[in-house]
Amino acid sequence: MNEANIPLFIVLLLGSYDPDTKDLMNAVKLKVAEKFGGENTYIVLLDELDIFIADQGFALAEHLRENEAEVLVFTHAGNPVEQFTVQFKDVNVLKEKVCSKILQLLEARKCKMCEVLEKLKVAMDIASAIIVIRDREETHGGEIAELMYGVLAGFKDKICLFKKEGIYVSNMLMEFLDYFNVNIRTYRFRKDLPKEVLRYISYKFKERSKTLSSLI
Repeated sequence: MNEANIPLFIVLLLGSYDPDTKDLMNAVKLKVAEKFGGENTYIVLLDELDIFIADQGFALAEHLRENEAEVLVFTHAGNPVEQFTVQFKDVNVLKEKVCSKILQLLEARKCKMCEVLEKLKVAMDIASAIIVIRDREETHGGEIAELMYGVLAGFKDKICLFKKEGIYVSNMLMEFLDYFNVNIRTYRFRKDLPKEVLRYISYKFKERSKTLSSLI
């Protein structure tokens, strides 16, 4: 099947960005990419992502390393248009280079780079699954704020919180998650998390397969 006819499937990873949790998130990203990569499927960490919006589509710029990003351009329908790598010395150069390319590829008139809160909202909107990882207590809790934002913004059915056993979660947060019927899964050891996330994503893929069957 032509990839342009396959529905876009994006897995958004949210978590603390301390070195240990970041390594764990990268391990999850690698395992999910190995199993489900290709066929218009992508897994991204919010912290490594910039999003560009145009009147004819959008682009995801994933930061591979300092001053280099891989850019994926899509139509608003989620059809892939082009993938390219861009080098930049600062964010203004990134904006200029990516928007210039998007305007050309999509024959668009307007393009902008999303600011922090808008990026979070757009990322959740285009994601098919949102994985929130709570592996440590001694963090700033940014992933919990992002989780709560996603629930209140109407994305609760996409969200699953993966919490390590023994990690404290406040009674207020549990009441909030229970009230909105948010998916919560636990894991005992860090090495188990990629397997648990793969199991959850597999169910999301089954839902997607129902859509695909109507296209064949």
